Amino acid sequence: MSFSIKANILTLLILLTMSQVNAHQNERYCKLLRKAEKCIIEAKLDSSLCYYTEAFETYNYPFVRDVVSAVFVAMYNHDENQFNFLLKYLLRKGMSRSELSQILSKVPDNFELDSYENDFDKYNGSYLKAIDYDLSNHYLLLDKYSLAYHKGIINREDNMSFDYKYTYEVLSAMYVDNISKYGFPTEQRIGVGATSFIVKRNNVREGYESKDFCYDSIMFKVPDKYIFNSSYTKRTSLIRAYYRTGNYFLWHMDIKGNQNLDSVLFLGVRNLSVYPHFYASCLERGGVDYGLSWESAVNQKYGFDIKKIIKKENTELINERRAKLGLRSIEMDLQLFNAIAKLEKLRYKDYFARRVRGKSLFFYSLFVSMIP
Repeated sequence: MSFSIKANILTLLILLTMSQVNAHQNERYCKLLRKAEKCIIEAKLDSSLCYYTEAFETYNYPFVRDVVSAVFVAMYNHDENQFNFLLKYLLRKGMSRSELSQILSKVPDNFELDSYENDFDKYNGSYLKAIDYDLSNHYLLLDKYSLAYHKGIINREDNMSFDYKYTYEVLSAMYVDNISKYGFPTEQRIGVGATSFIVKRNNVREGYESKDFCYDSIMFKVPDKYIFNSSYTKRTSLIRAYYRTGNYFLWHMDIKGNQNLDSVLFLGVRNLSVYPHFYASCLERGGVDYGLSWESAVNQKYGFDIKKIIKKENTELINERRAKLGLRSIEMDLQLFNAIAKLEKLRYKDYFARRVRGKSLFFYSLFVSMIP
């Protein structure tokens, strides 16, 4: 791989200068979302929908998962028109059939619905045609390299070894260069779906980190199996995982340890190109505690229990970090969960106090930070 690991300082300065134009977009967008969520807590679903609508229409629906939350609010508010409007938007943006079925299974009997399930292929076909696959492939390449180096999956014919730190410096420089040349891989451009990684193990008896891996088919595009949660399946001889294009690399990168990459991603957060929850969860993997509920190794010590996180001495610091990205406070997290638990009849221990996840898509859209 021929690529200079020296950061393109001029490109970075240009990007950061341009970001000043849209510096407050994330702040304003997130304020509207927090107002919508506060109304959920207060059982004012009508007002919540108004704030969601204002946020989406003002900032052009930047993140699909926020629309999912609004769909459930519309449903529980018995607002048939808004429900149908938002659900059609989700289908045009790649909602999977399984997620559609989960939403429709909770719809009140008196709702008049279009033939969503019959028209699913039409919606999904239009969505897949709109994806910029050329752009997606630039970031897909980083995922490919990251998977190969991170897991020691090296084609034995190459007979090569790689230095981990050096490799990720190169990949980080490539990512920054991609941003400067092609722009951010936003949902509007590459969709919200997943890329499937397939890894075959030569010897099924050897451990996962074995150097005896090879990859027959490193990755390929599939119709969107999952949007709002990552899927991971490990069999005796086959490992399959789904990630949104470009996110496998970021997920295994020490972002805080790379100032240029961190600056570019923070720029993406500010101009609504990078989802702030995902950015925060990536930083947590590097040891910066945001008190997020699921993905971070930092929070393994909490047992995924938000009630325990609230009691920690660094709660105030966590909330300050969250506020800089427009995220909810930990206390508001708990209040919001209690509110949707009443609507969805959820049990706290099925979502926070155990290392298992419940099946509420409403919960996923509001709380689970990792996006495939």
